[in-house]
Amino acid sequence: MQLYSLRDTGITDLLHAGIDQLTVQHHADHSSLDIQSIYTNHYDPGVNEKVYNSEVEF
Repeated sequence: MQLYSLRDTGITDLLHAGIDQLTVQHHADHSSLDIQSIYTNHYDPGVNEKVYNSEVEF
């Protein structure tokens, strides 16, 4: 997992929380919904637990 993946997960979480796609697109500064879909098609509901349990030092 890369640190940048956390941003993708946050964007995906916003969509799953019911925030409309255009608002998320603007928040993420994506140029289009097609670009946004590249970063949000990997939904993993267990990713938060993986991050919390990792021992990666930042």
